Amino acid sequence: MGPSDALSRTGLQVDFYLLVLAAVYHADGLWGDATFDLTLRALPEGAGYAVAAGVHEAVEAVRSMRFSEEDIAWLRQQKAFADASPGFWSALEYFEFQGDIDAVAEGTLVFPDEPILRVTAPLLQATLAQTLLLQKVGHATMTATRAARFVELAGGRRVYEFGSRRMPGPASALLAARAAFVGGCYATSNALAAAELDIPAMGTLSSGFFAAYGDDDRALEAFSIHFPSVGFVNLPDGSAFEAVRKLKAYQELIRIVRVDSSSLESEARKVRQALNRTGMSEVLILGSGSLDEDAIARLDRNKAPVDLIGVGKSLVRGLDGTGFSYRLSEIWRGHEPEPALHAGASKIPGRKQLVRFDDHDVLAKVDEEHEQMALGGKPLLKPVVEGGQRLSDVPHPSVGAELCAKGLARLPEGVRAWPATETWPVRLTGRLSALSLG
Repeated sequence: MGPSDALSRTGLQVDFYLLVLAAVYHADGLWGDATFDLTLRALPEGAGYAVAAGVHEAVEAVRSMRFSEEDIAWLRQQKAFADASPGFWSALEYFEFQGDIDAVAEGTLVFPDEPILRVTAPLLQATLAQTLLLQKVGHATMTATRAARFVELAGGRRVYEFGSRRMPGPASALLAARAAFVGGCYATSNALAAAELDIPAMGTLSSGFFAAYGDDDRALEAFSIHFPSVGFVNLPDGSAFEAVRKLKAYQELIRIVRVDSSSLESEARKVRQALNRTGMSEVLILGSGSLDEDAIARLDRNKAPVDLIGVGKSLVRGLDGTGFSYRLSEIWRGHEPEPALHAGASKIPGRKQLVRFDDHDVLAKVDEEHEQMALGGKPLLKPVVEGGQRLSDVPHPSVGAELCAKGLARLPEGVRAWPATETWPVRLTGRLSALSLG
């Protein structure tokens, strides 16, 4: 069996212990609904906010979960399932997510302890959803957040996502490209993402292009003859002046040169000076080279002649230290739901709604939603899946990008800054607070 065949086994794309838990719940008659919250545990040091992403990919992953005969046969061979009942195997055989999922919109700014997703489903189904939800939402949210931070610090320069080759596979590269676009990146280097998501594609003729010809002038001549409209090239080898000199004969075609360097600021200054001296002052410089928040901020602060920014590894690897949690908040054990008050449950028990005001957020019990709306709040958790069925089509990622940009514009400067100097207030209603103290 090859890797692609393995990835089609959606039912086993979970942590093994969750399957064991599901078997115990089924054997013990815990067949009622349960509600789980997927929340951001904490922001990394210096971060003031996160950008929710990956919601749609997470929803589709859970809705697509199935257990094949092969999957069930393998589980039956595992010692942990030696005493599993026939009913459990039947539950897996006919497994299909039939619950409800409420989520914040892609591009929403979120803060610690706030639900990004709220899942209500039979306990077995809600339990098995955990791994896929955390994978998709966790990775995408970290990427979107990093993208938003880079764009904020770039001082109006366009930021491009160049991270595909840093990802372990096409699915994660596609997820990262969408998340980066939601966070504010202008384009992606990933052709599949550009085609599937209808977002701009971007790439330059690489150093490998020059190597294929073994001669910079011959390579540039071929470029000018066959693809004169491309206009984006890596800077040829050599000193800044010598590299730009090689471009002189093709200056009418060239719009952007890429400078990829660990000493980007100093190299960009040399290239800018050479371009200006050679009559190519209109050519833009795309800068790259292991850039992070501090490096991008420094480029802007020092007014470095870098017009566009390309970021790869540091963008798609997300934010170090960001943790996510998927915890039980409410469960039906009898005739009515009970808030989960055990230490292993959600930090804030009960079914909750996240409500946004102009200068703070409120976490409220779901039956307090209208009361909070009357006070001017906007509920952020909206139904996405009901009874296992999607309620609407997946929006274009530009919708999330616009929401992210508007949210950032409304944030206090201290929360928006890098590093943040303020914390966005998140409050609990009196009823929810009393339940939490329980």
